[in-house]
Amino acid sequence: MKIGSIACDIIVFSVRGEPDLGDELQTITEMVAGDVDSNVIVNLVCVDIIRSSSLTKLLELRQALVCPGMPACAL
Repeated sequence: MKIGSIACDIIVFSVRGEPDLGDELQTITEMVAGDVDSNVIVNLVCVDIIRSSSLTKLLELRQALVCPGMPACAL
């Protein structure tokens, strides 16, 4: 995974795809959890397929950014 930034408040993550995608998304979620000022771009250009478990991780990342502190089941 590559990490870059466009501006001081925007973080860009370039992920590799399966089978590491779920772990990479979990790492991103842990990095930005609780930071209400985080703006995140996940670059999926190298991803050919997304498994359902990785879609779950994307939803958890969204939940961490939109409603920090709320449980994922509140989606």
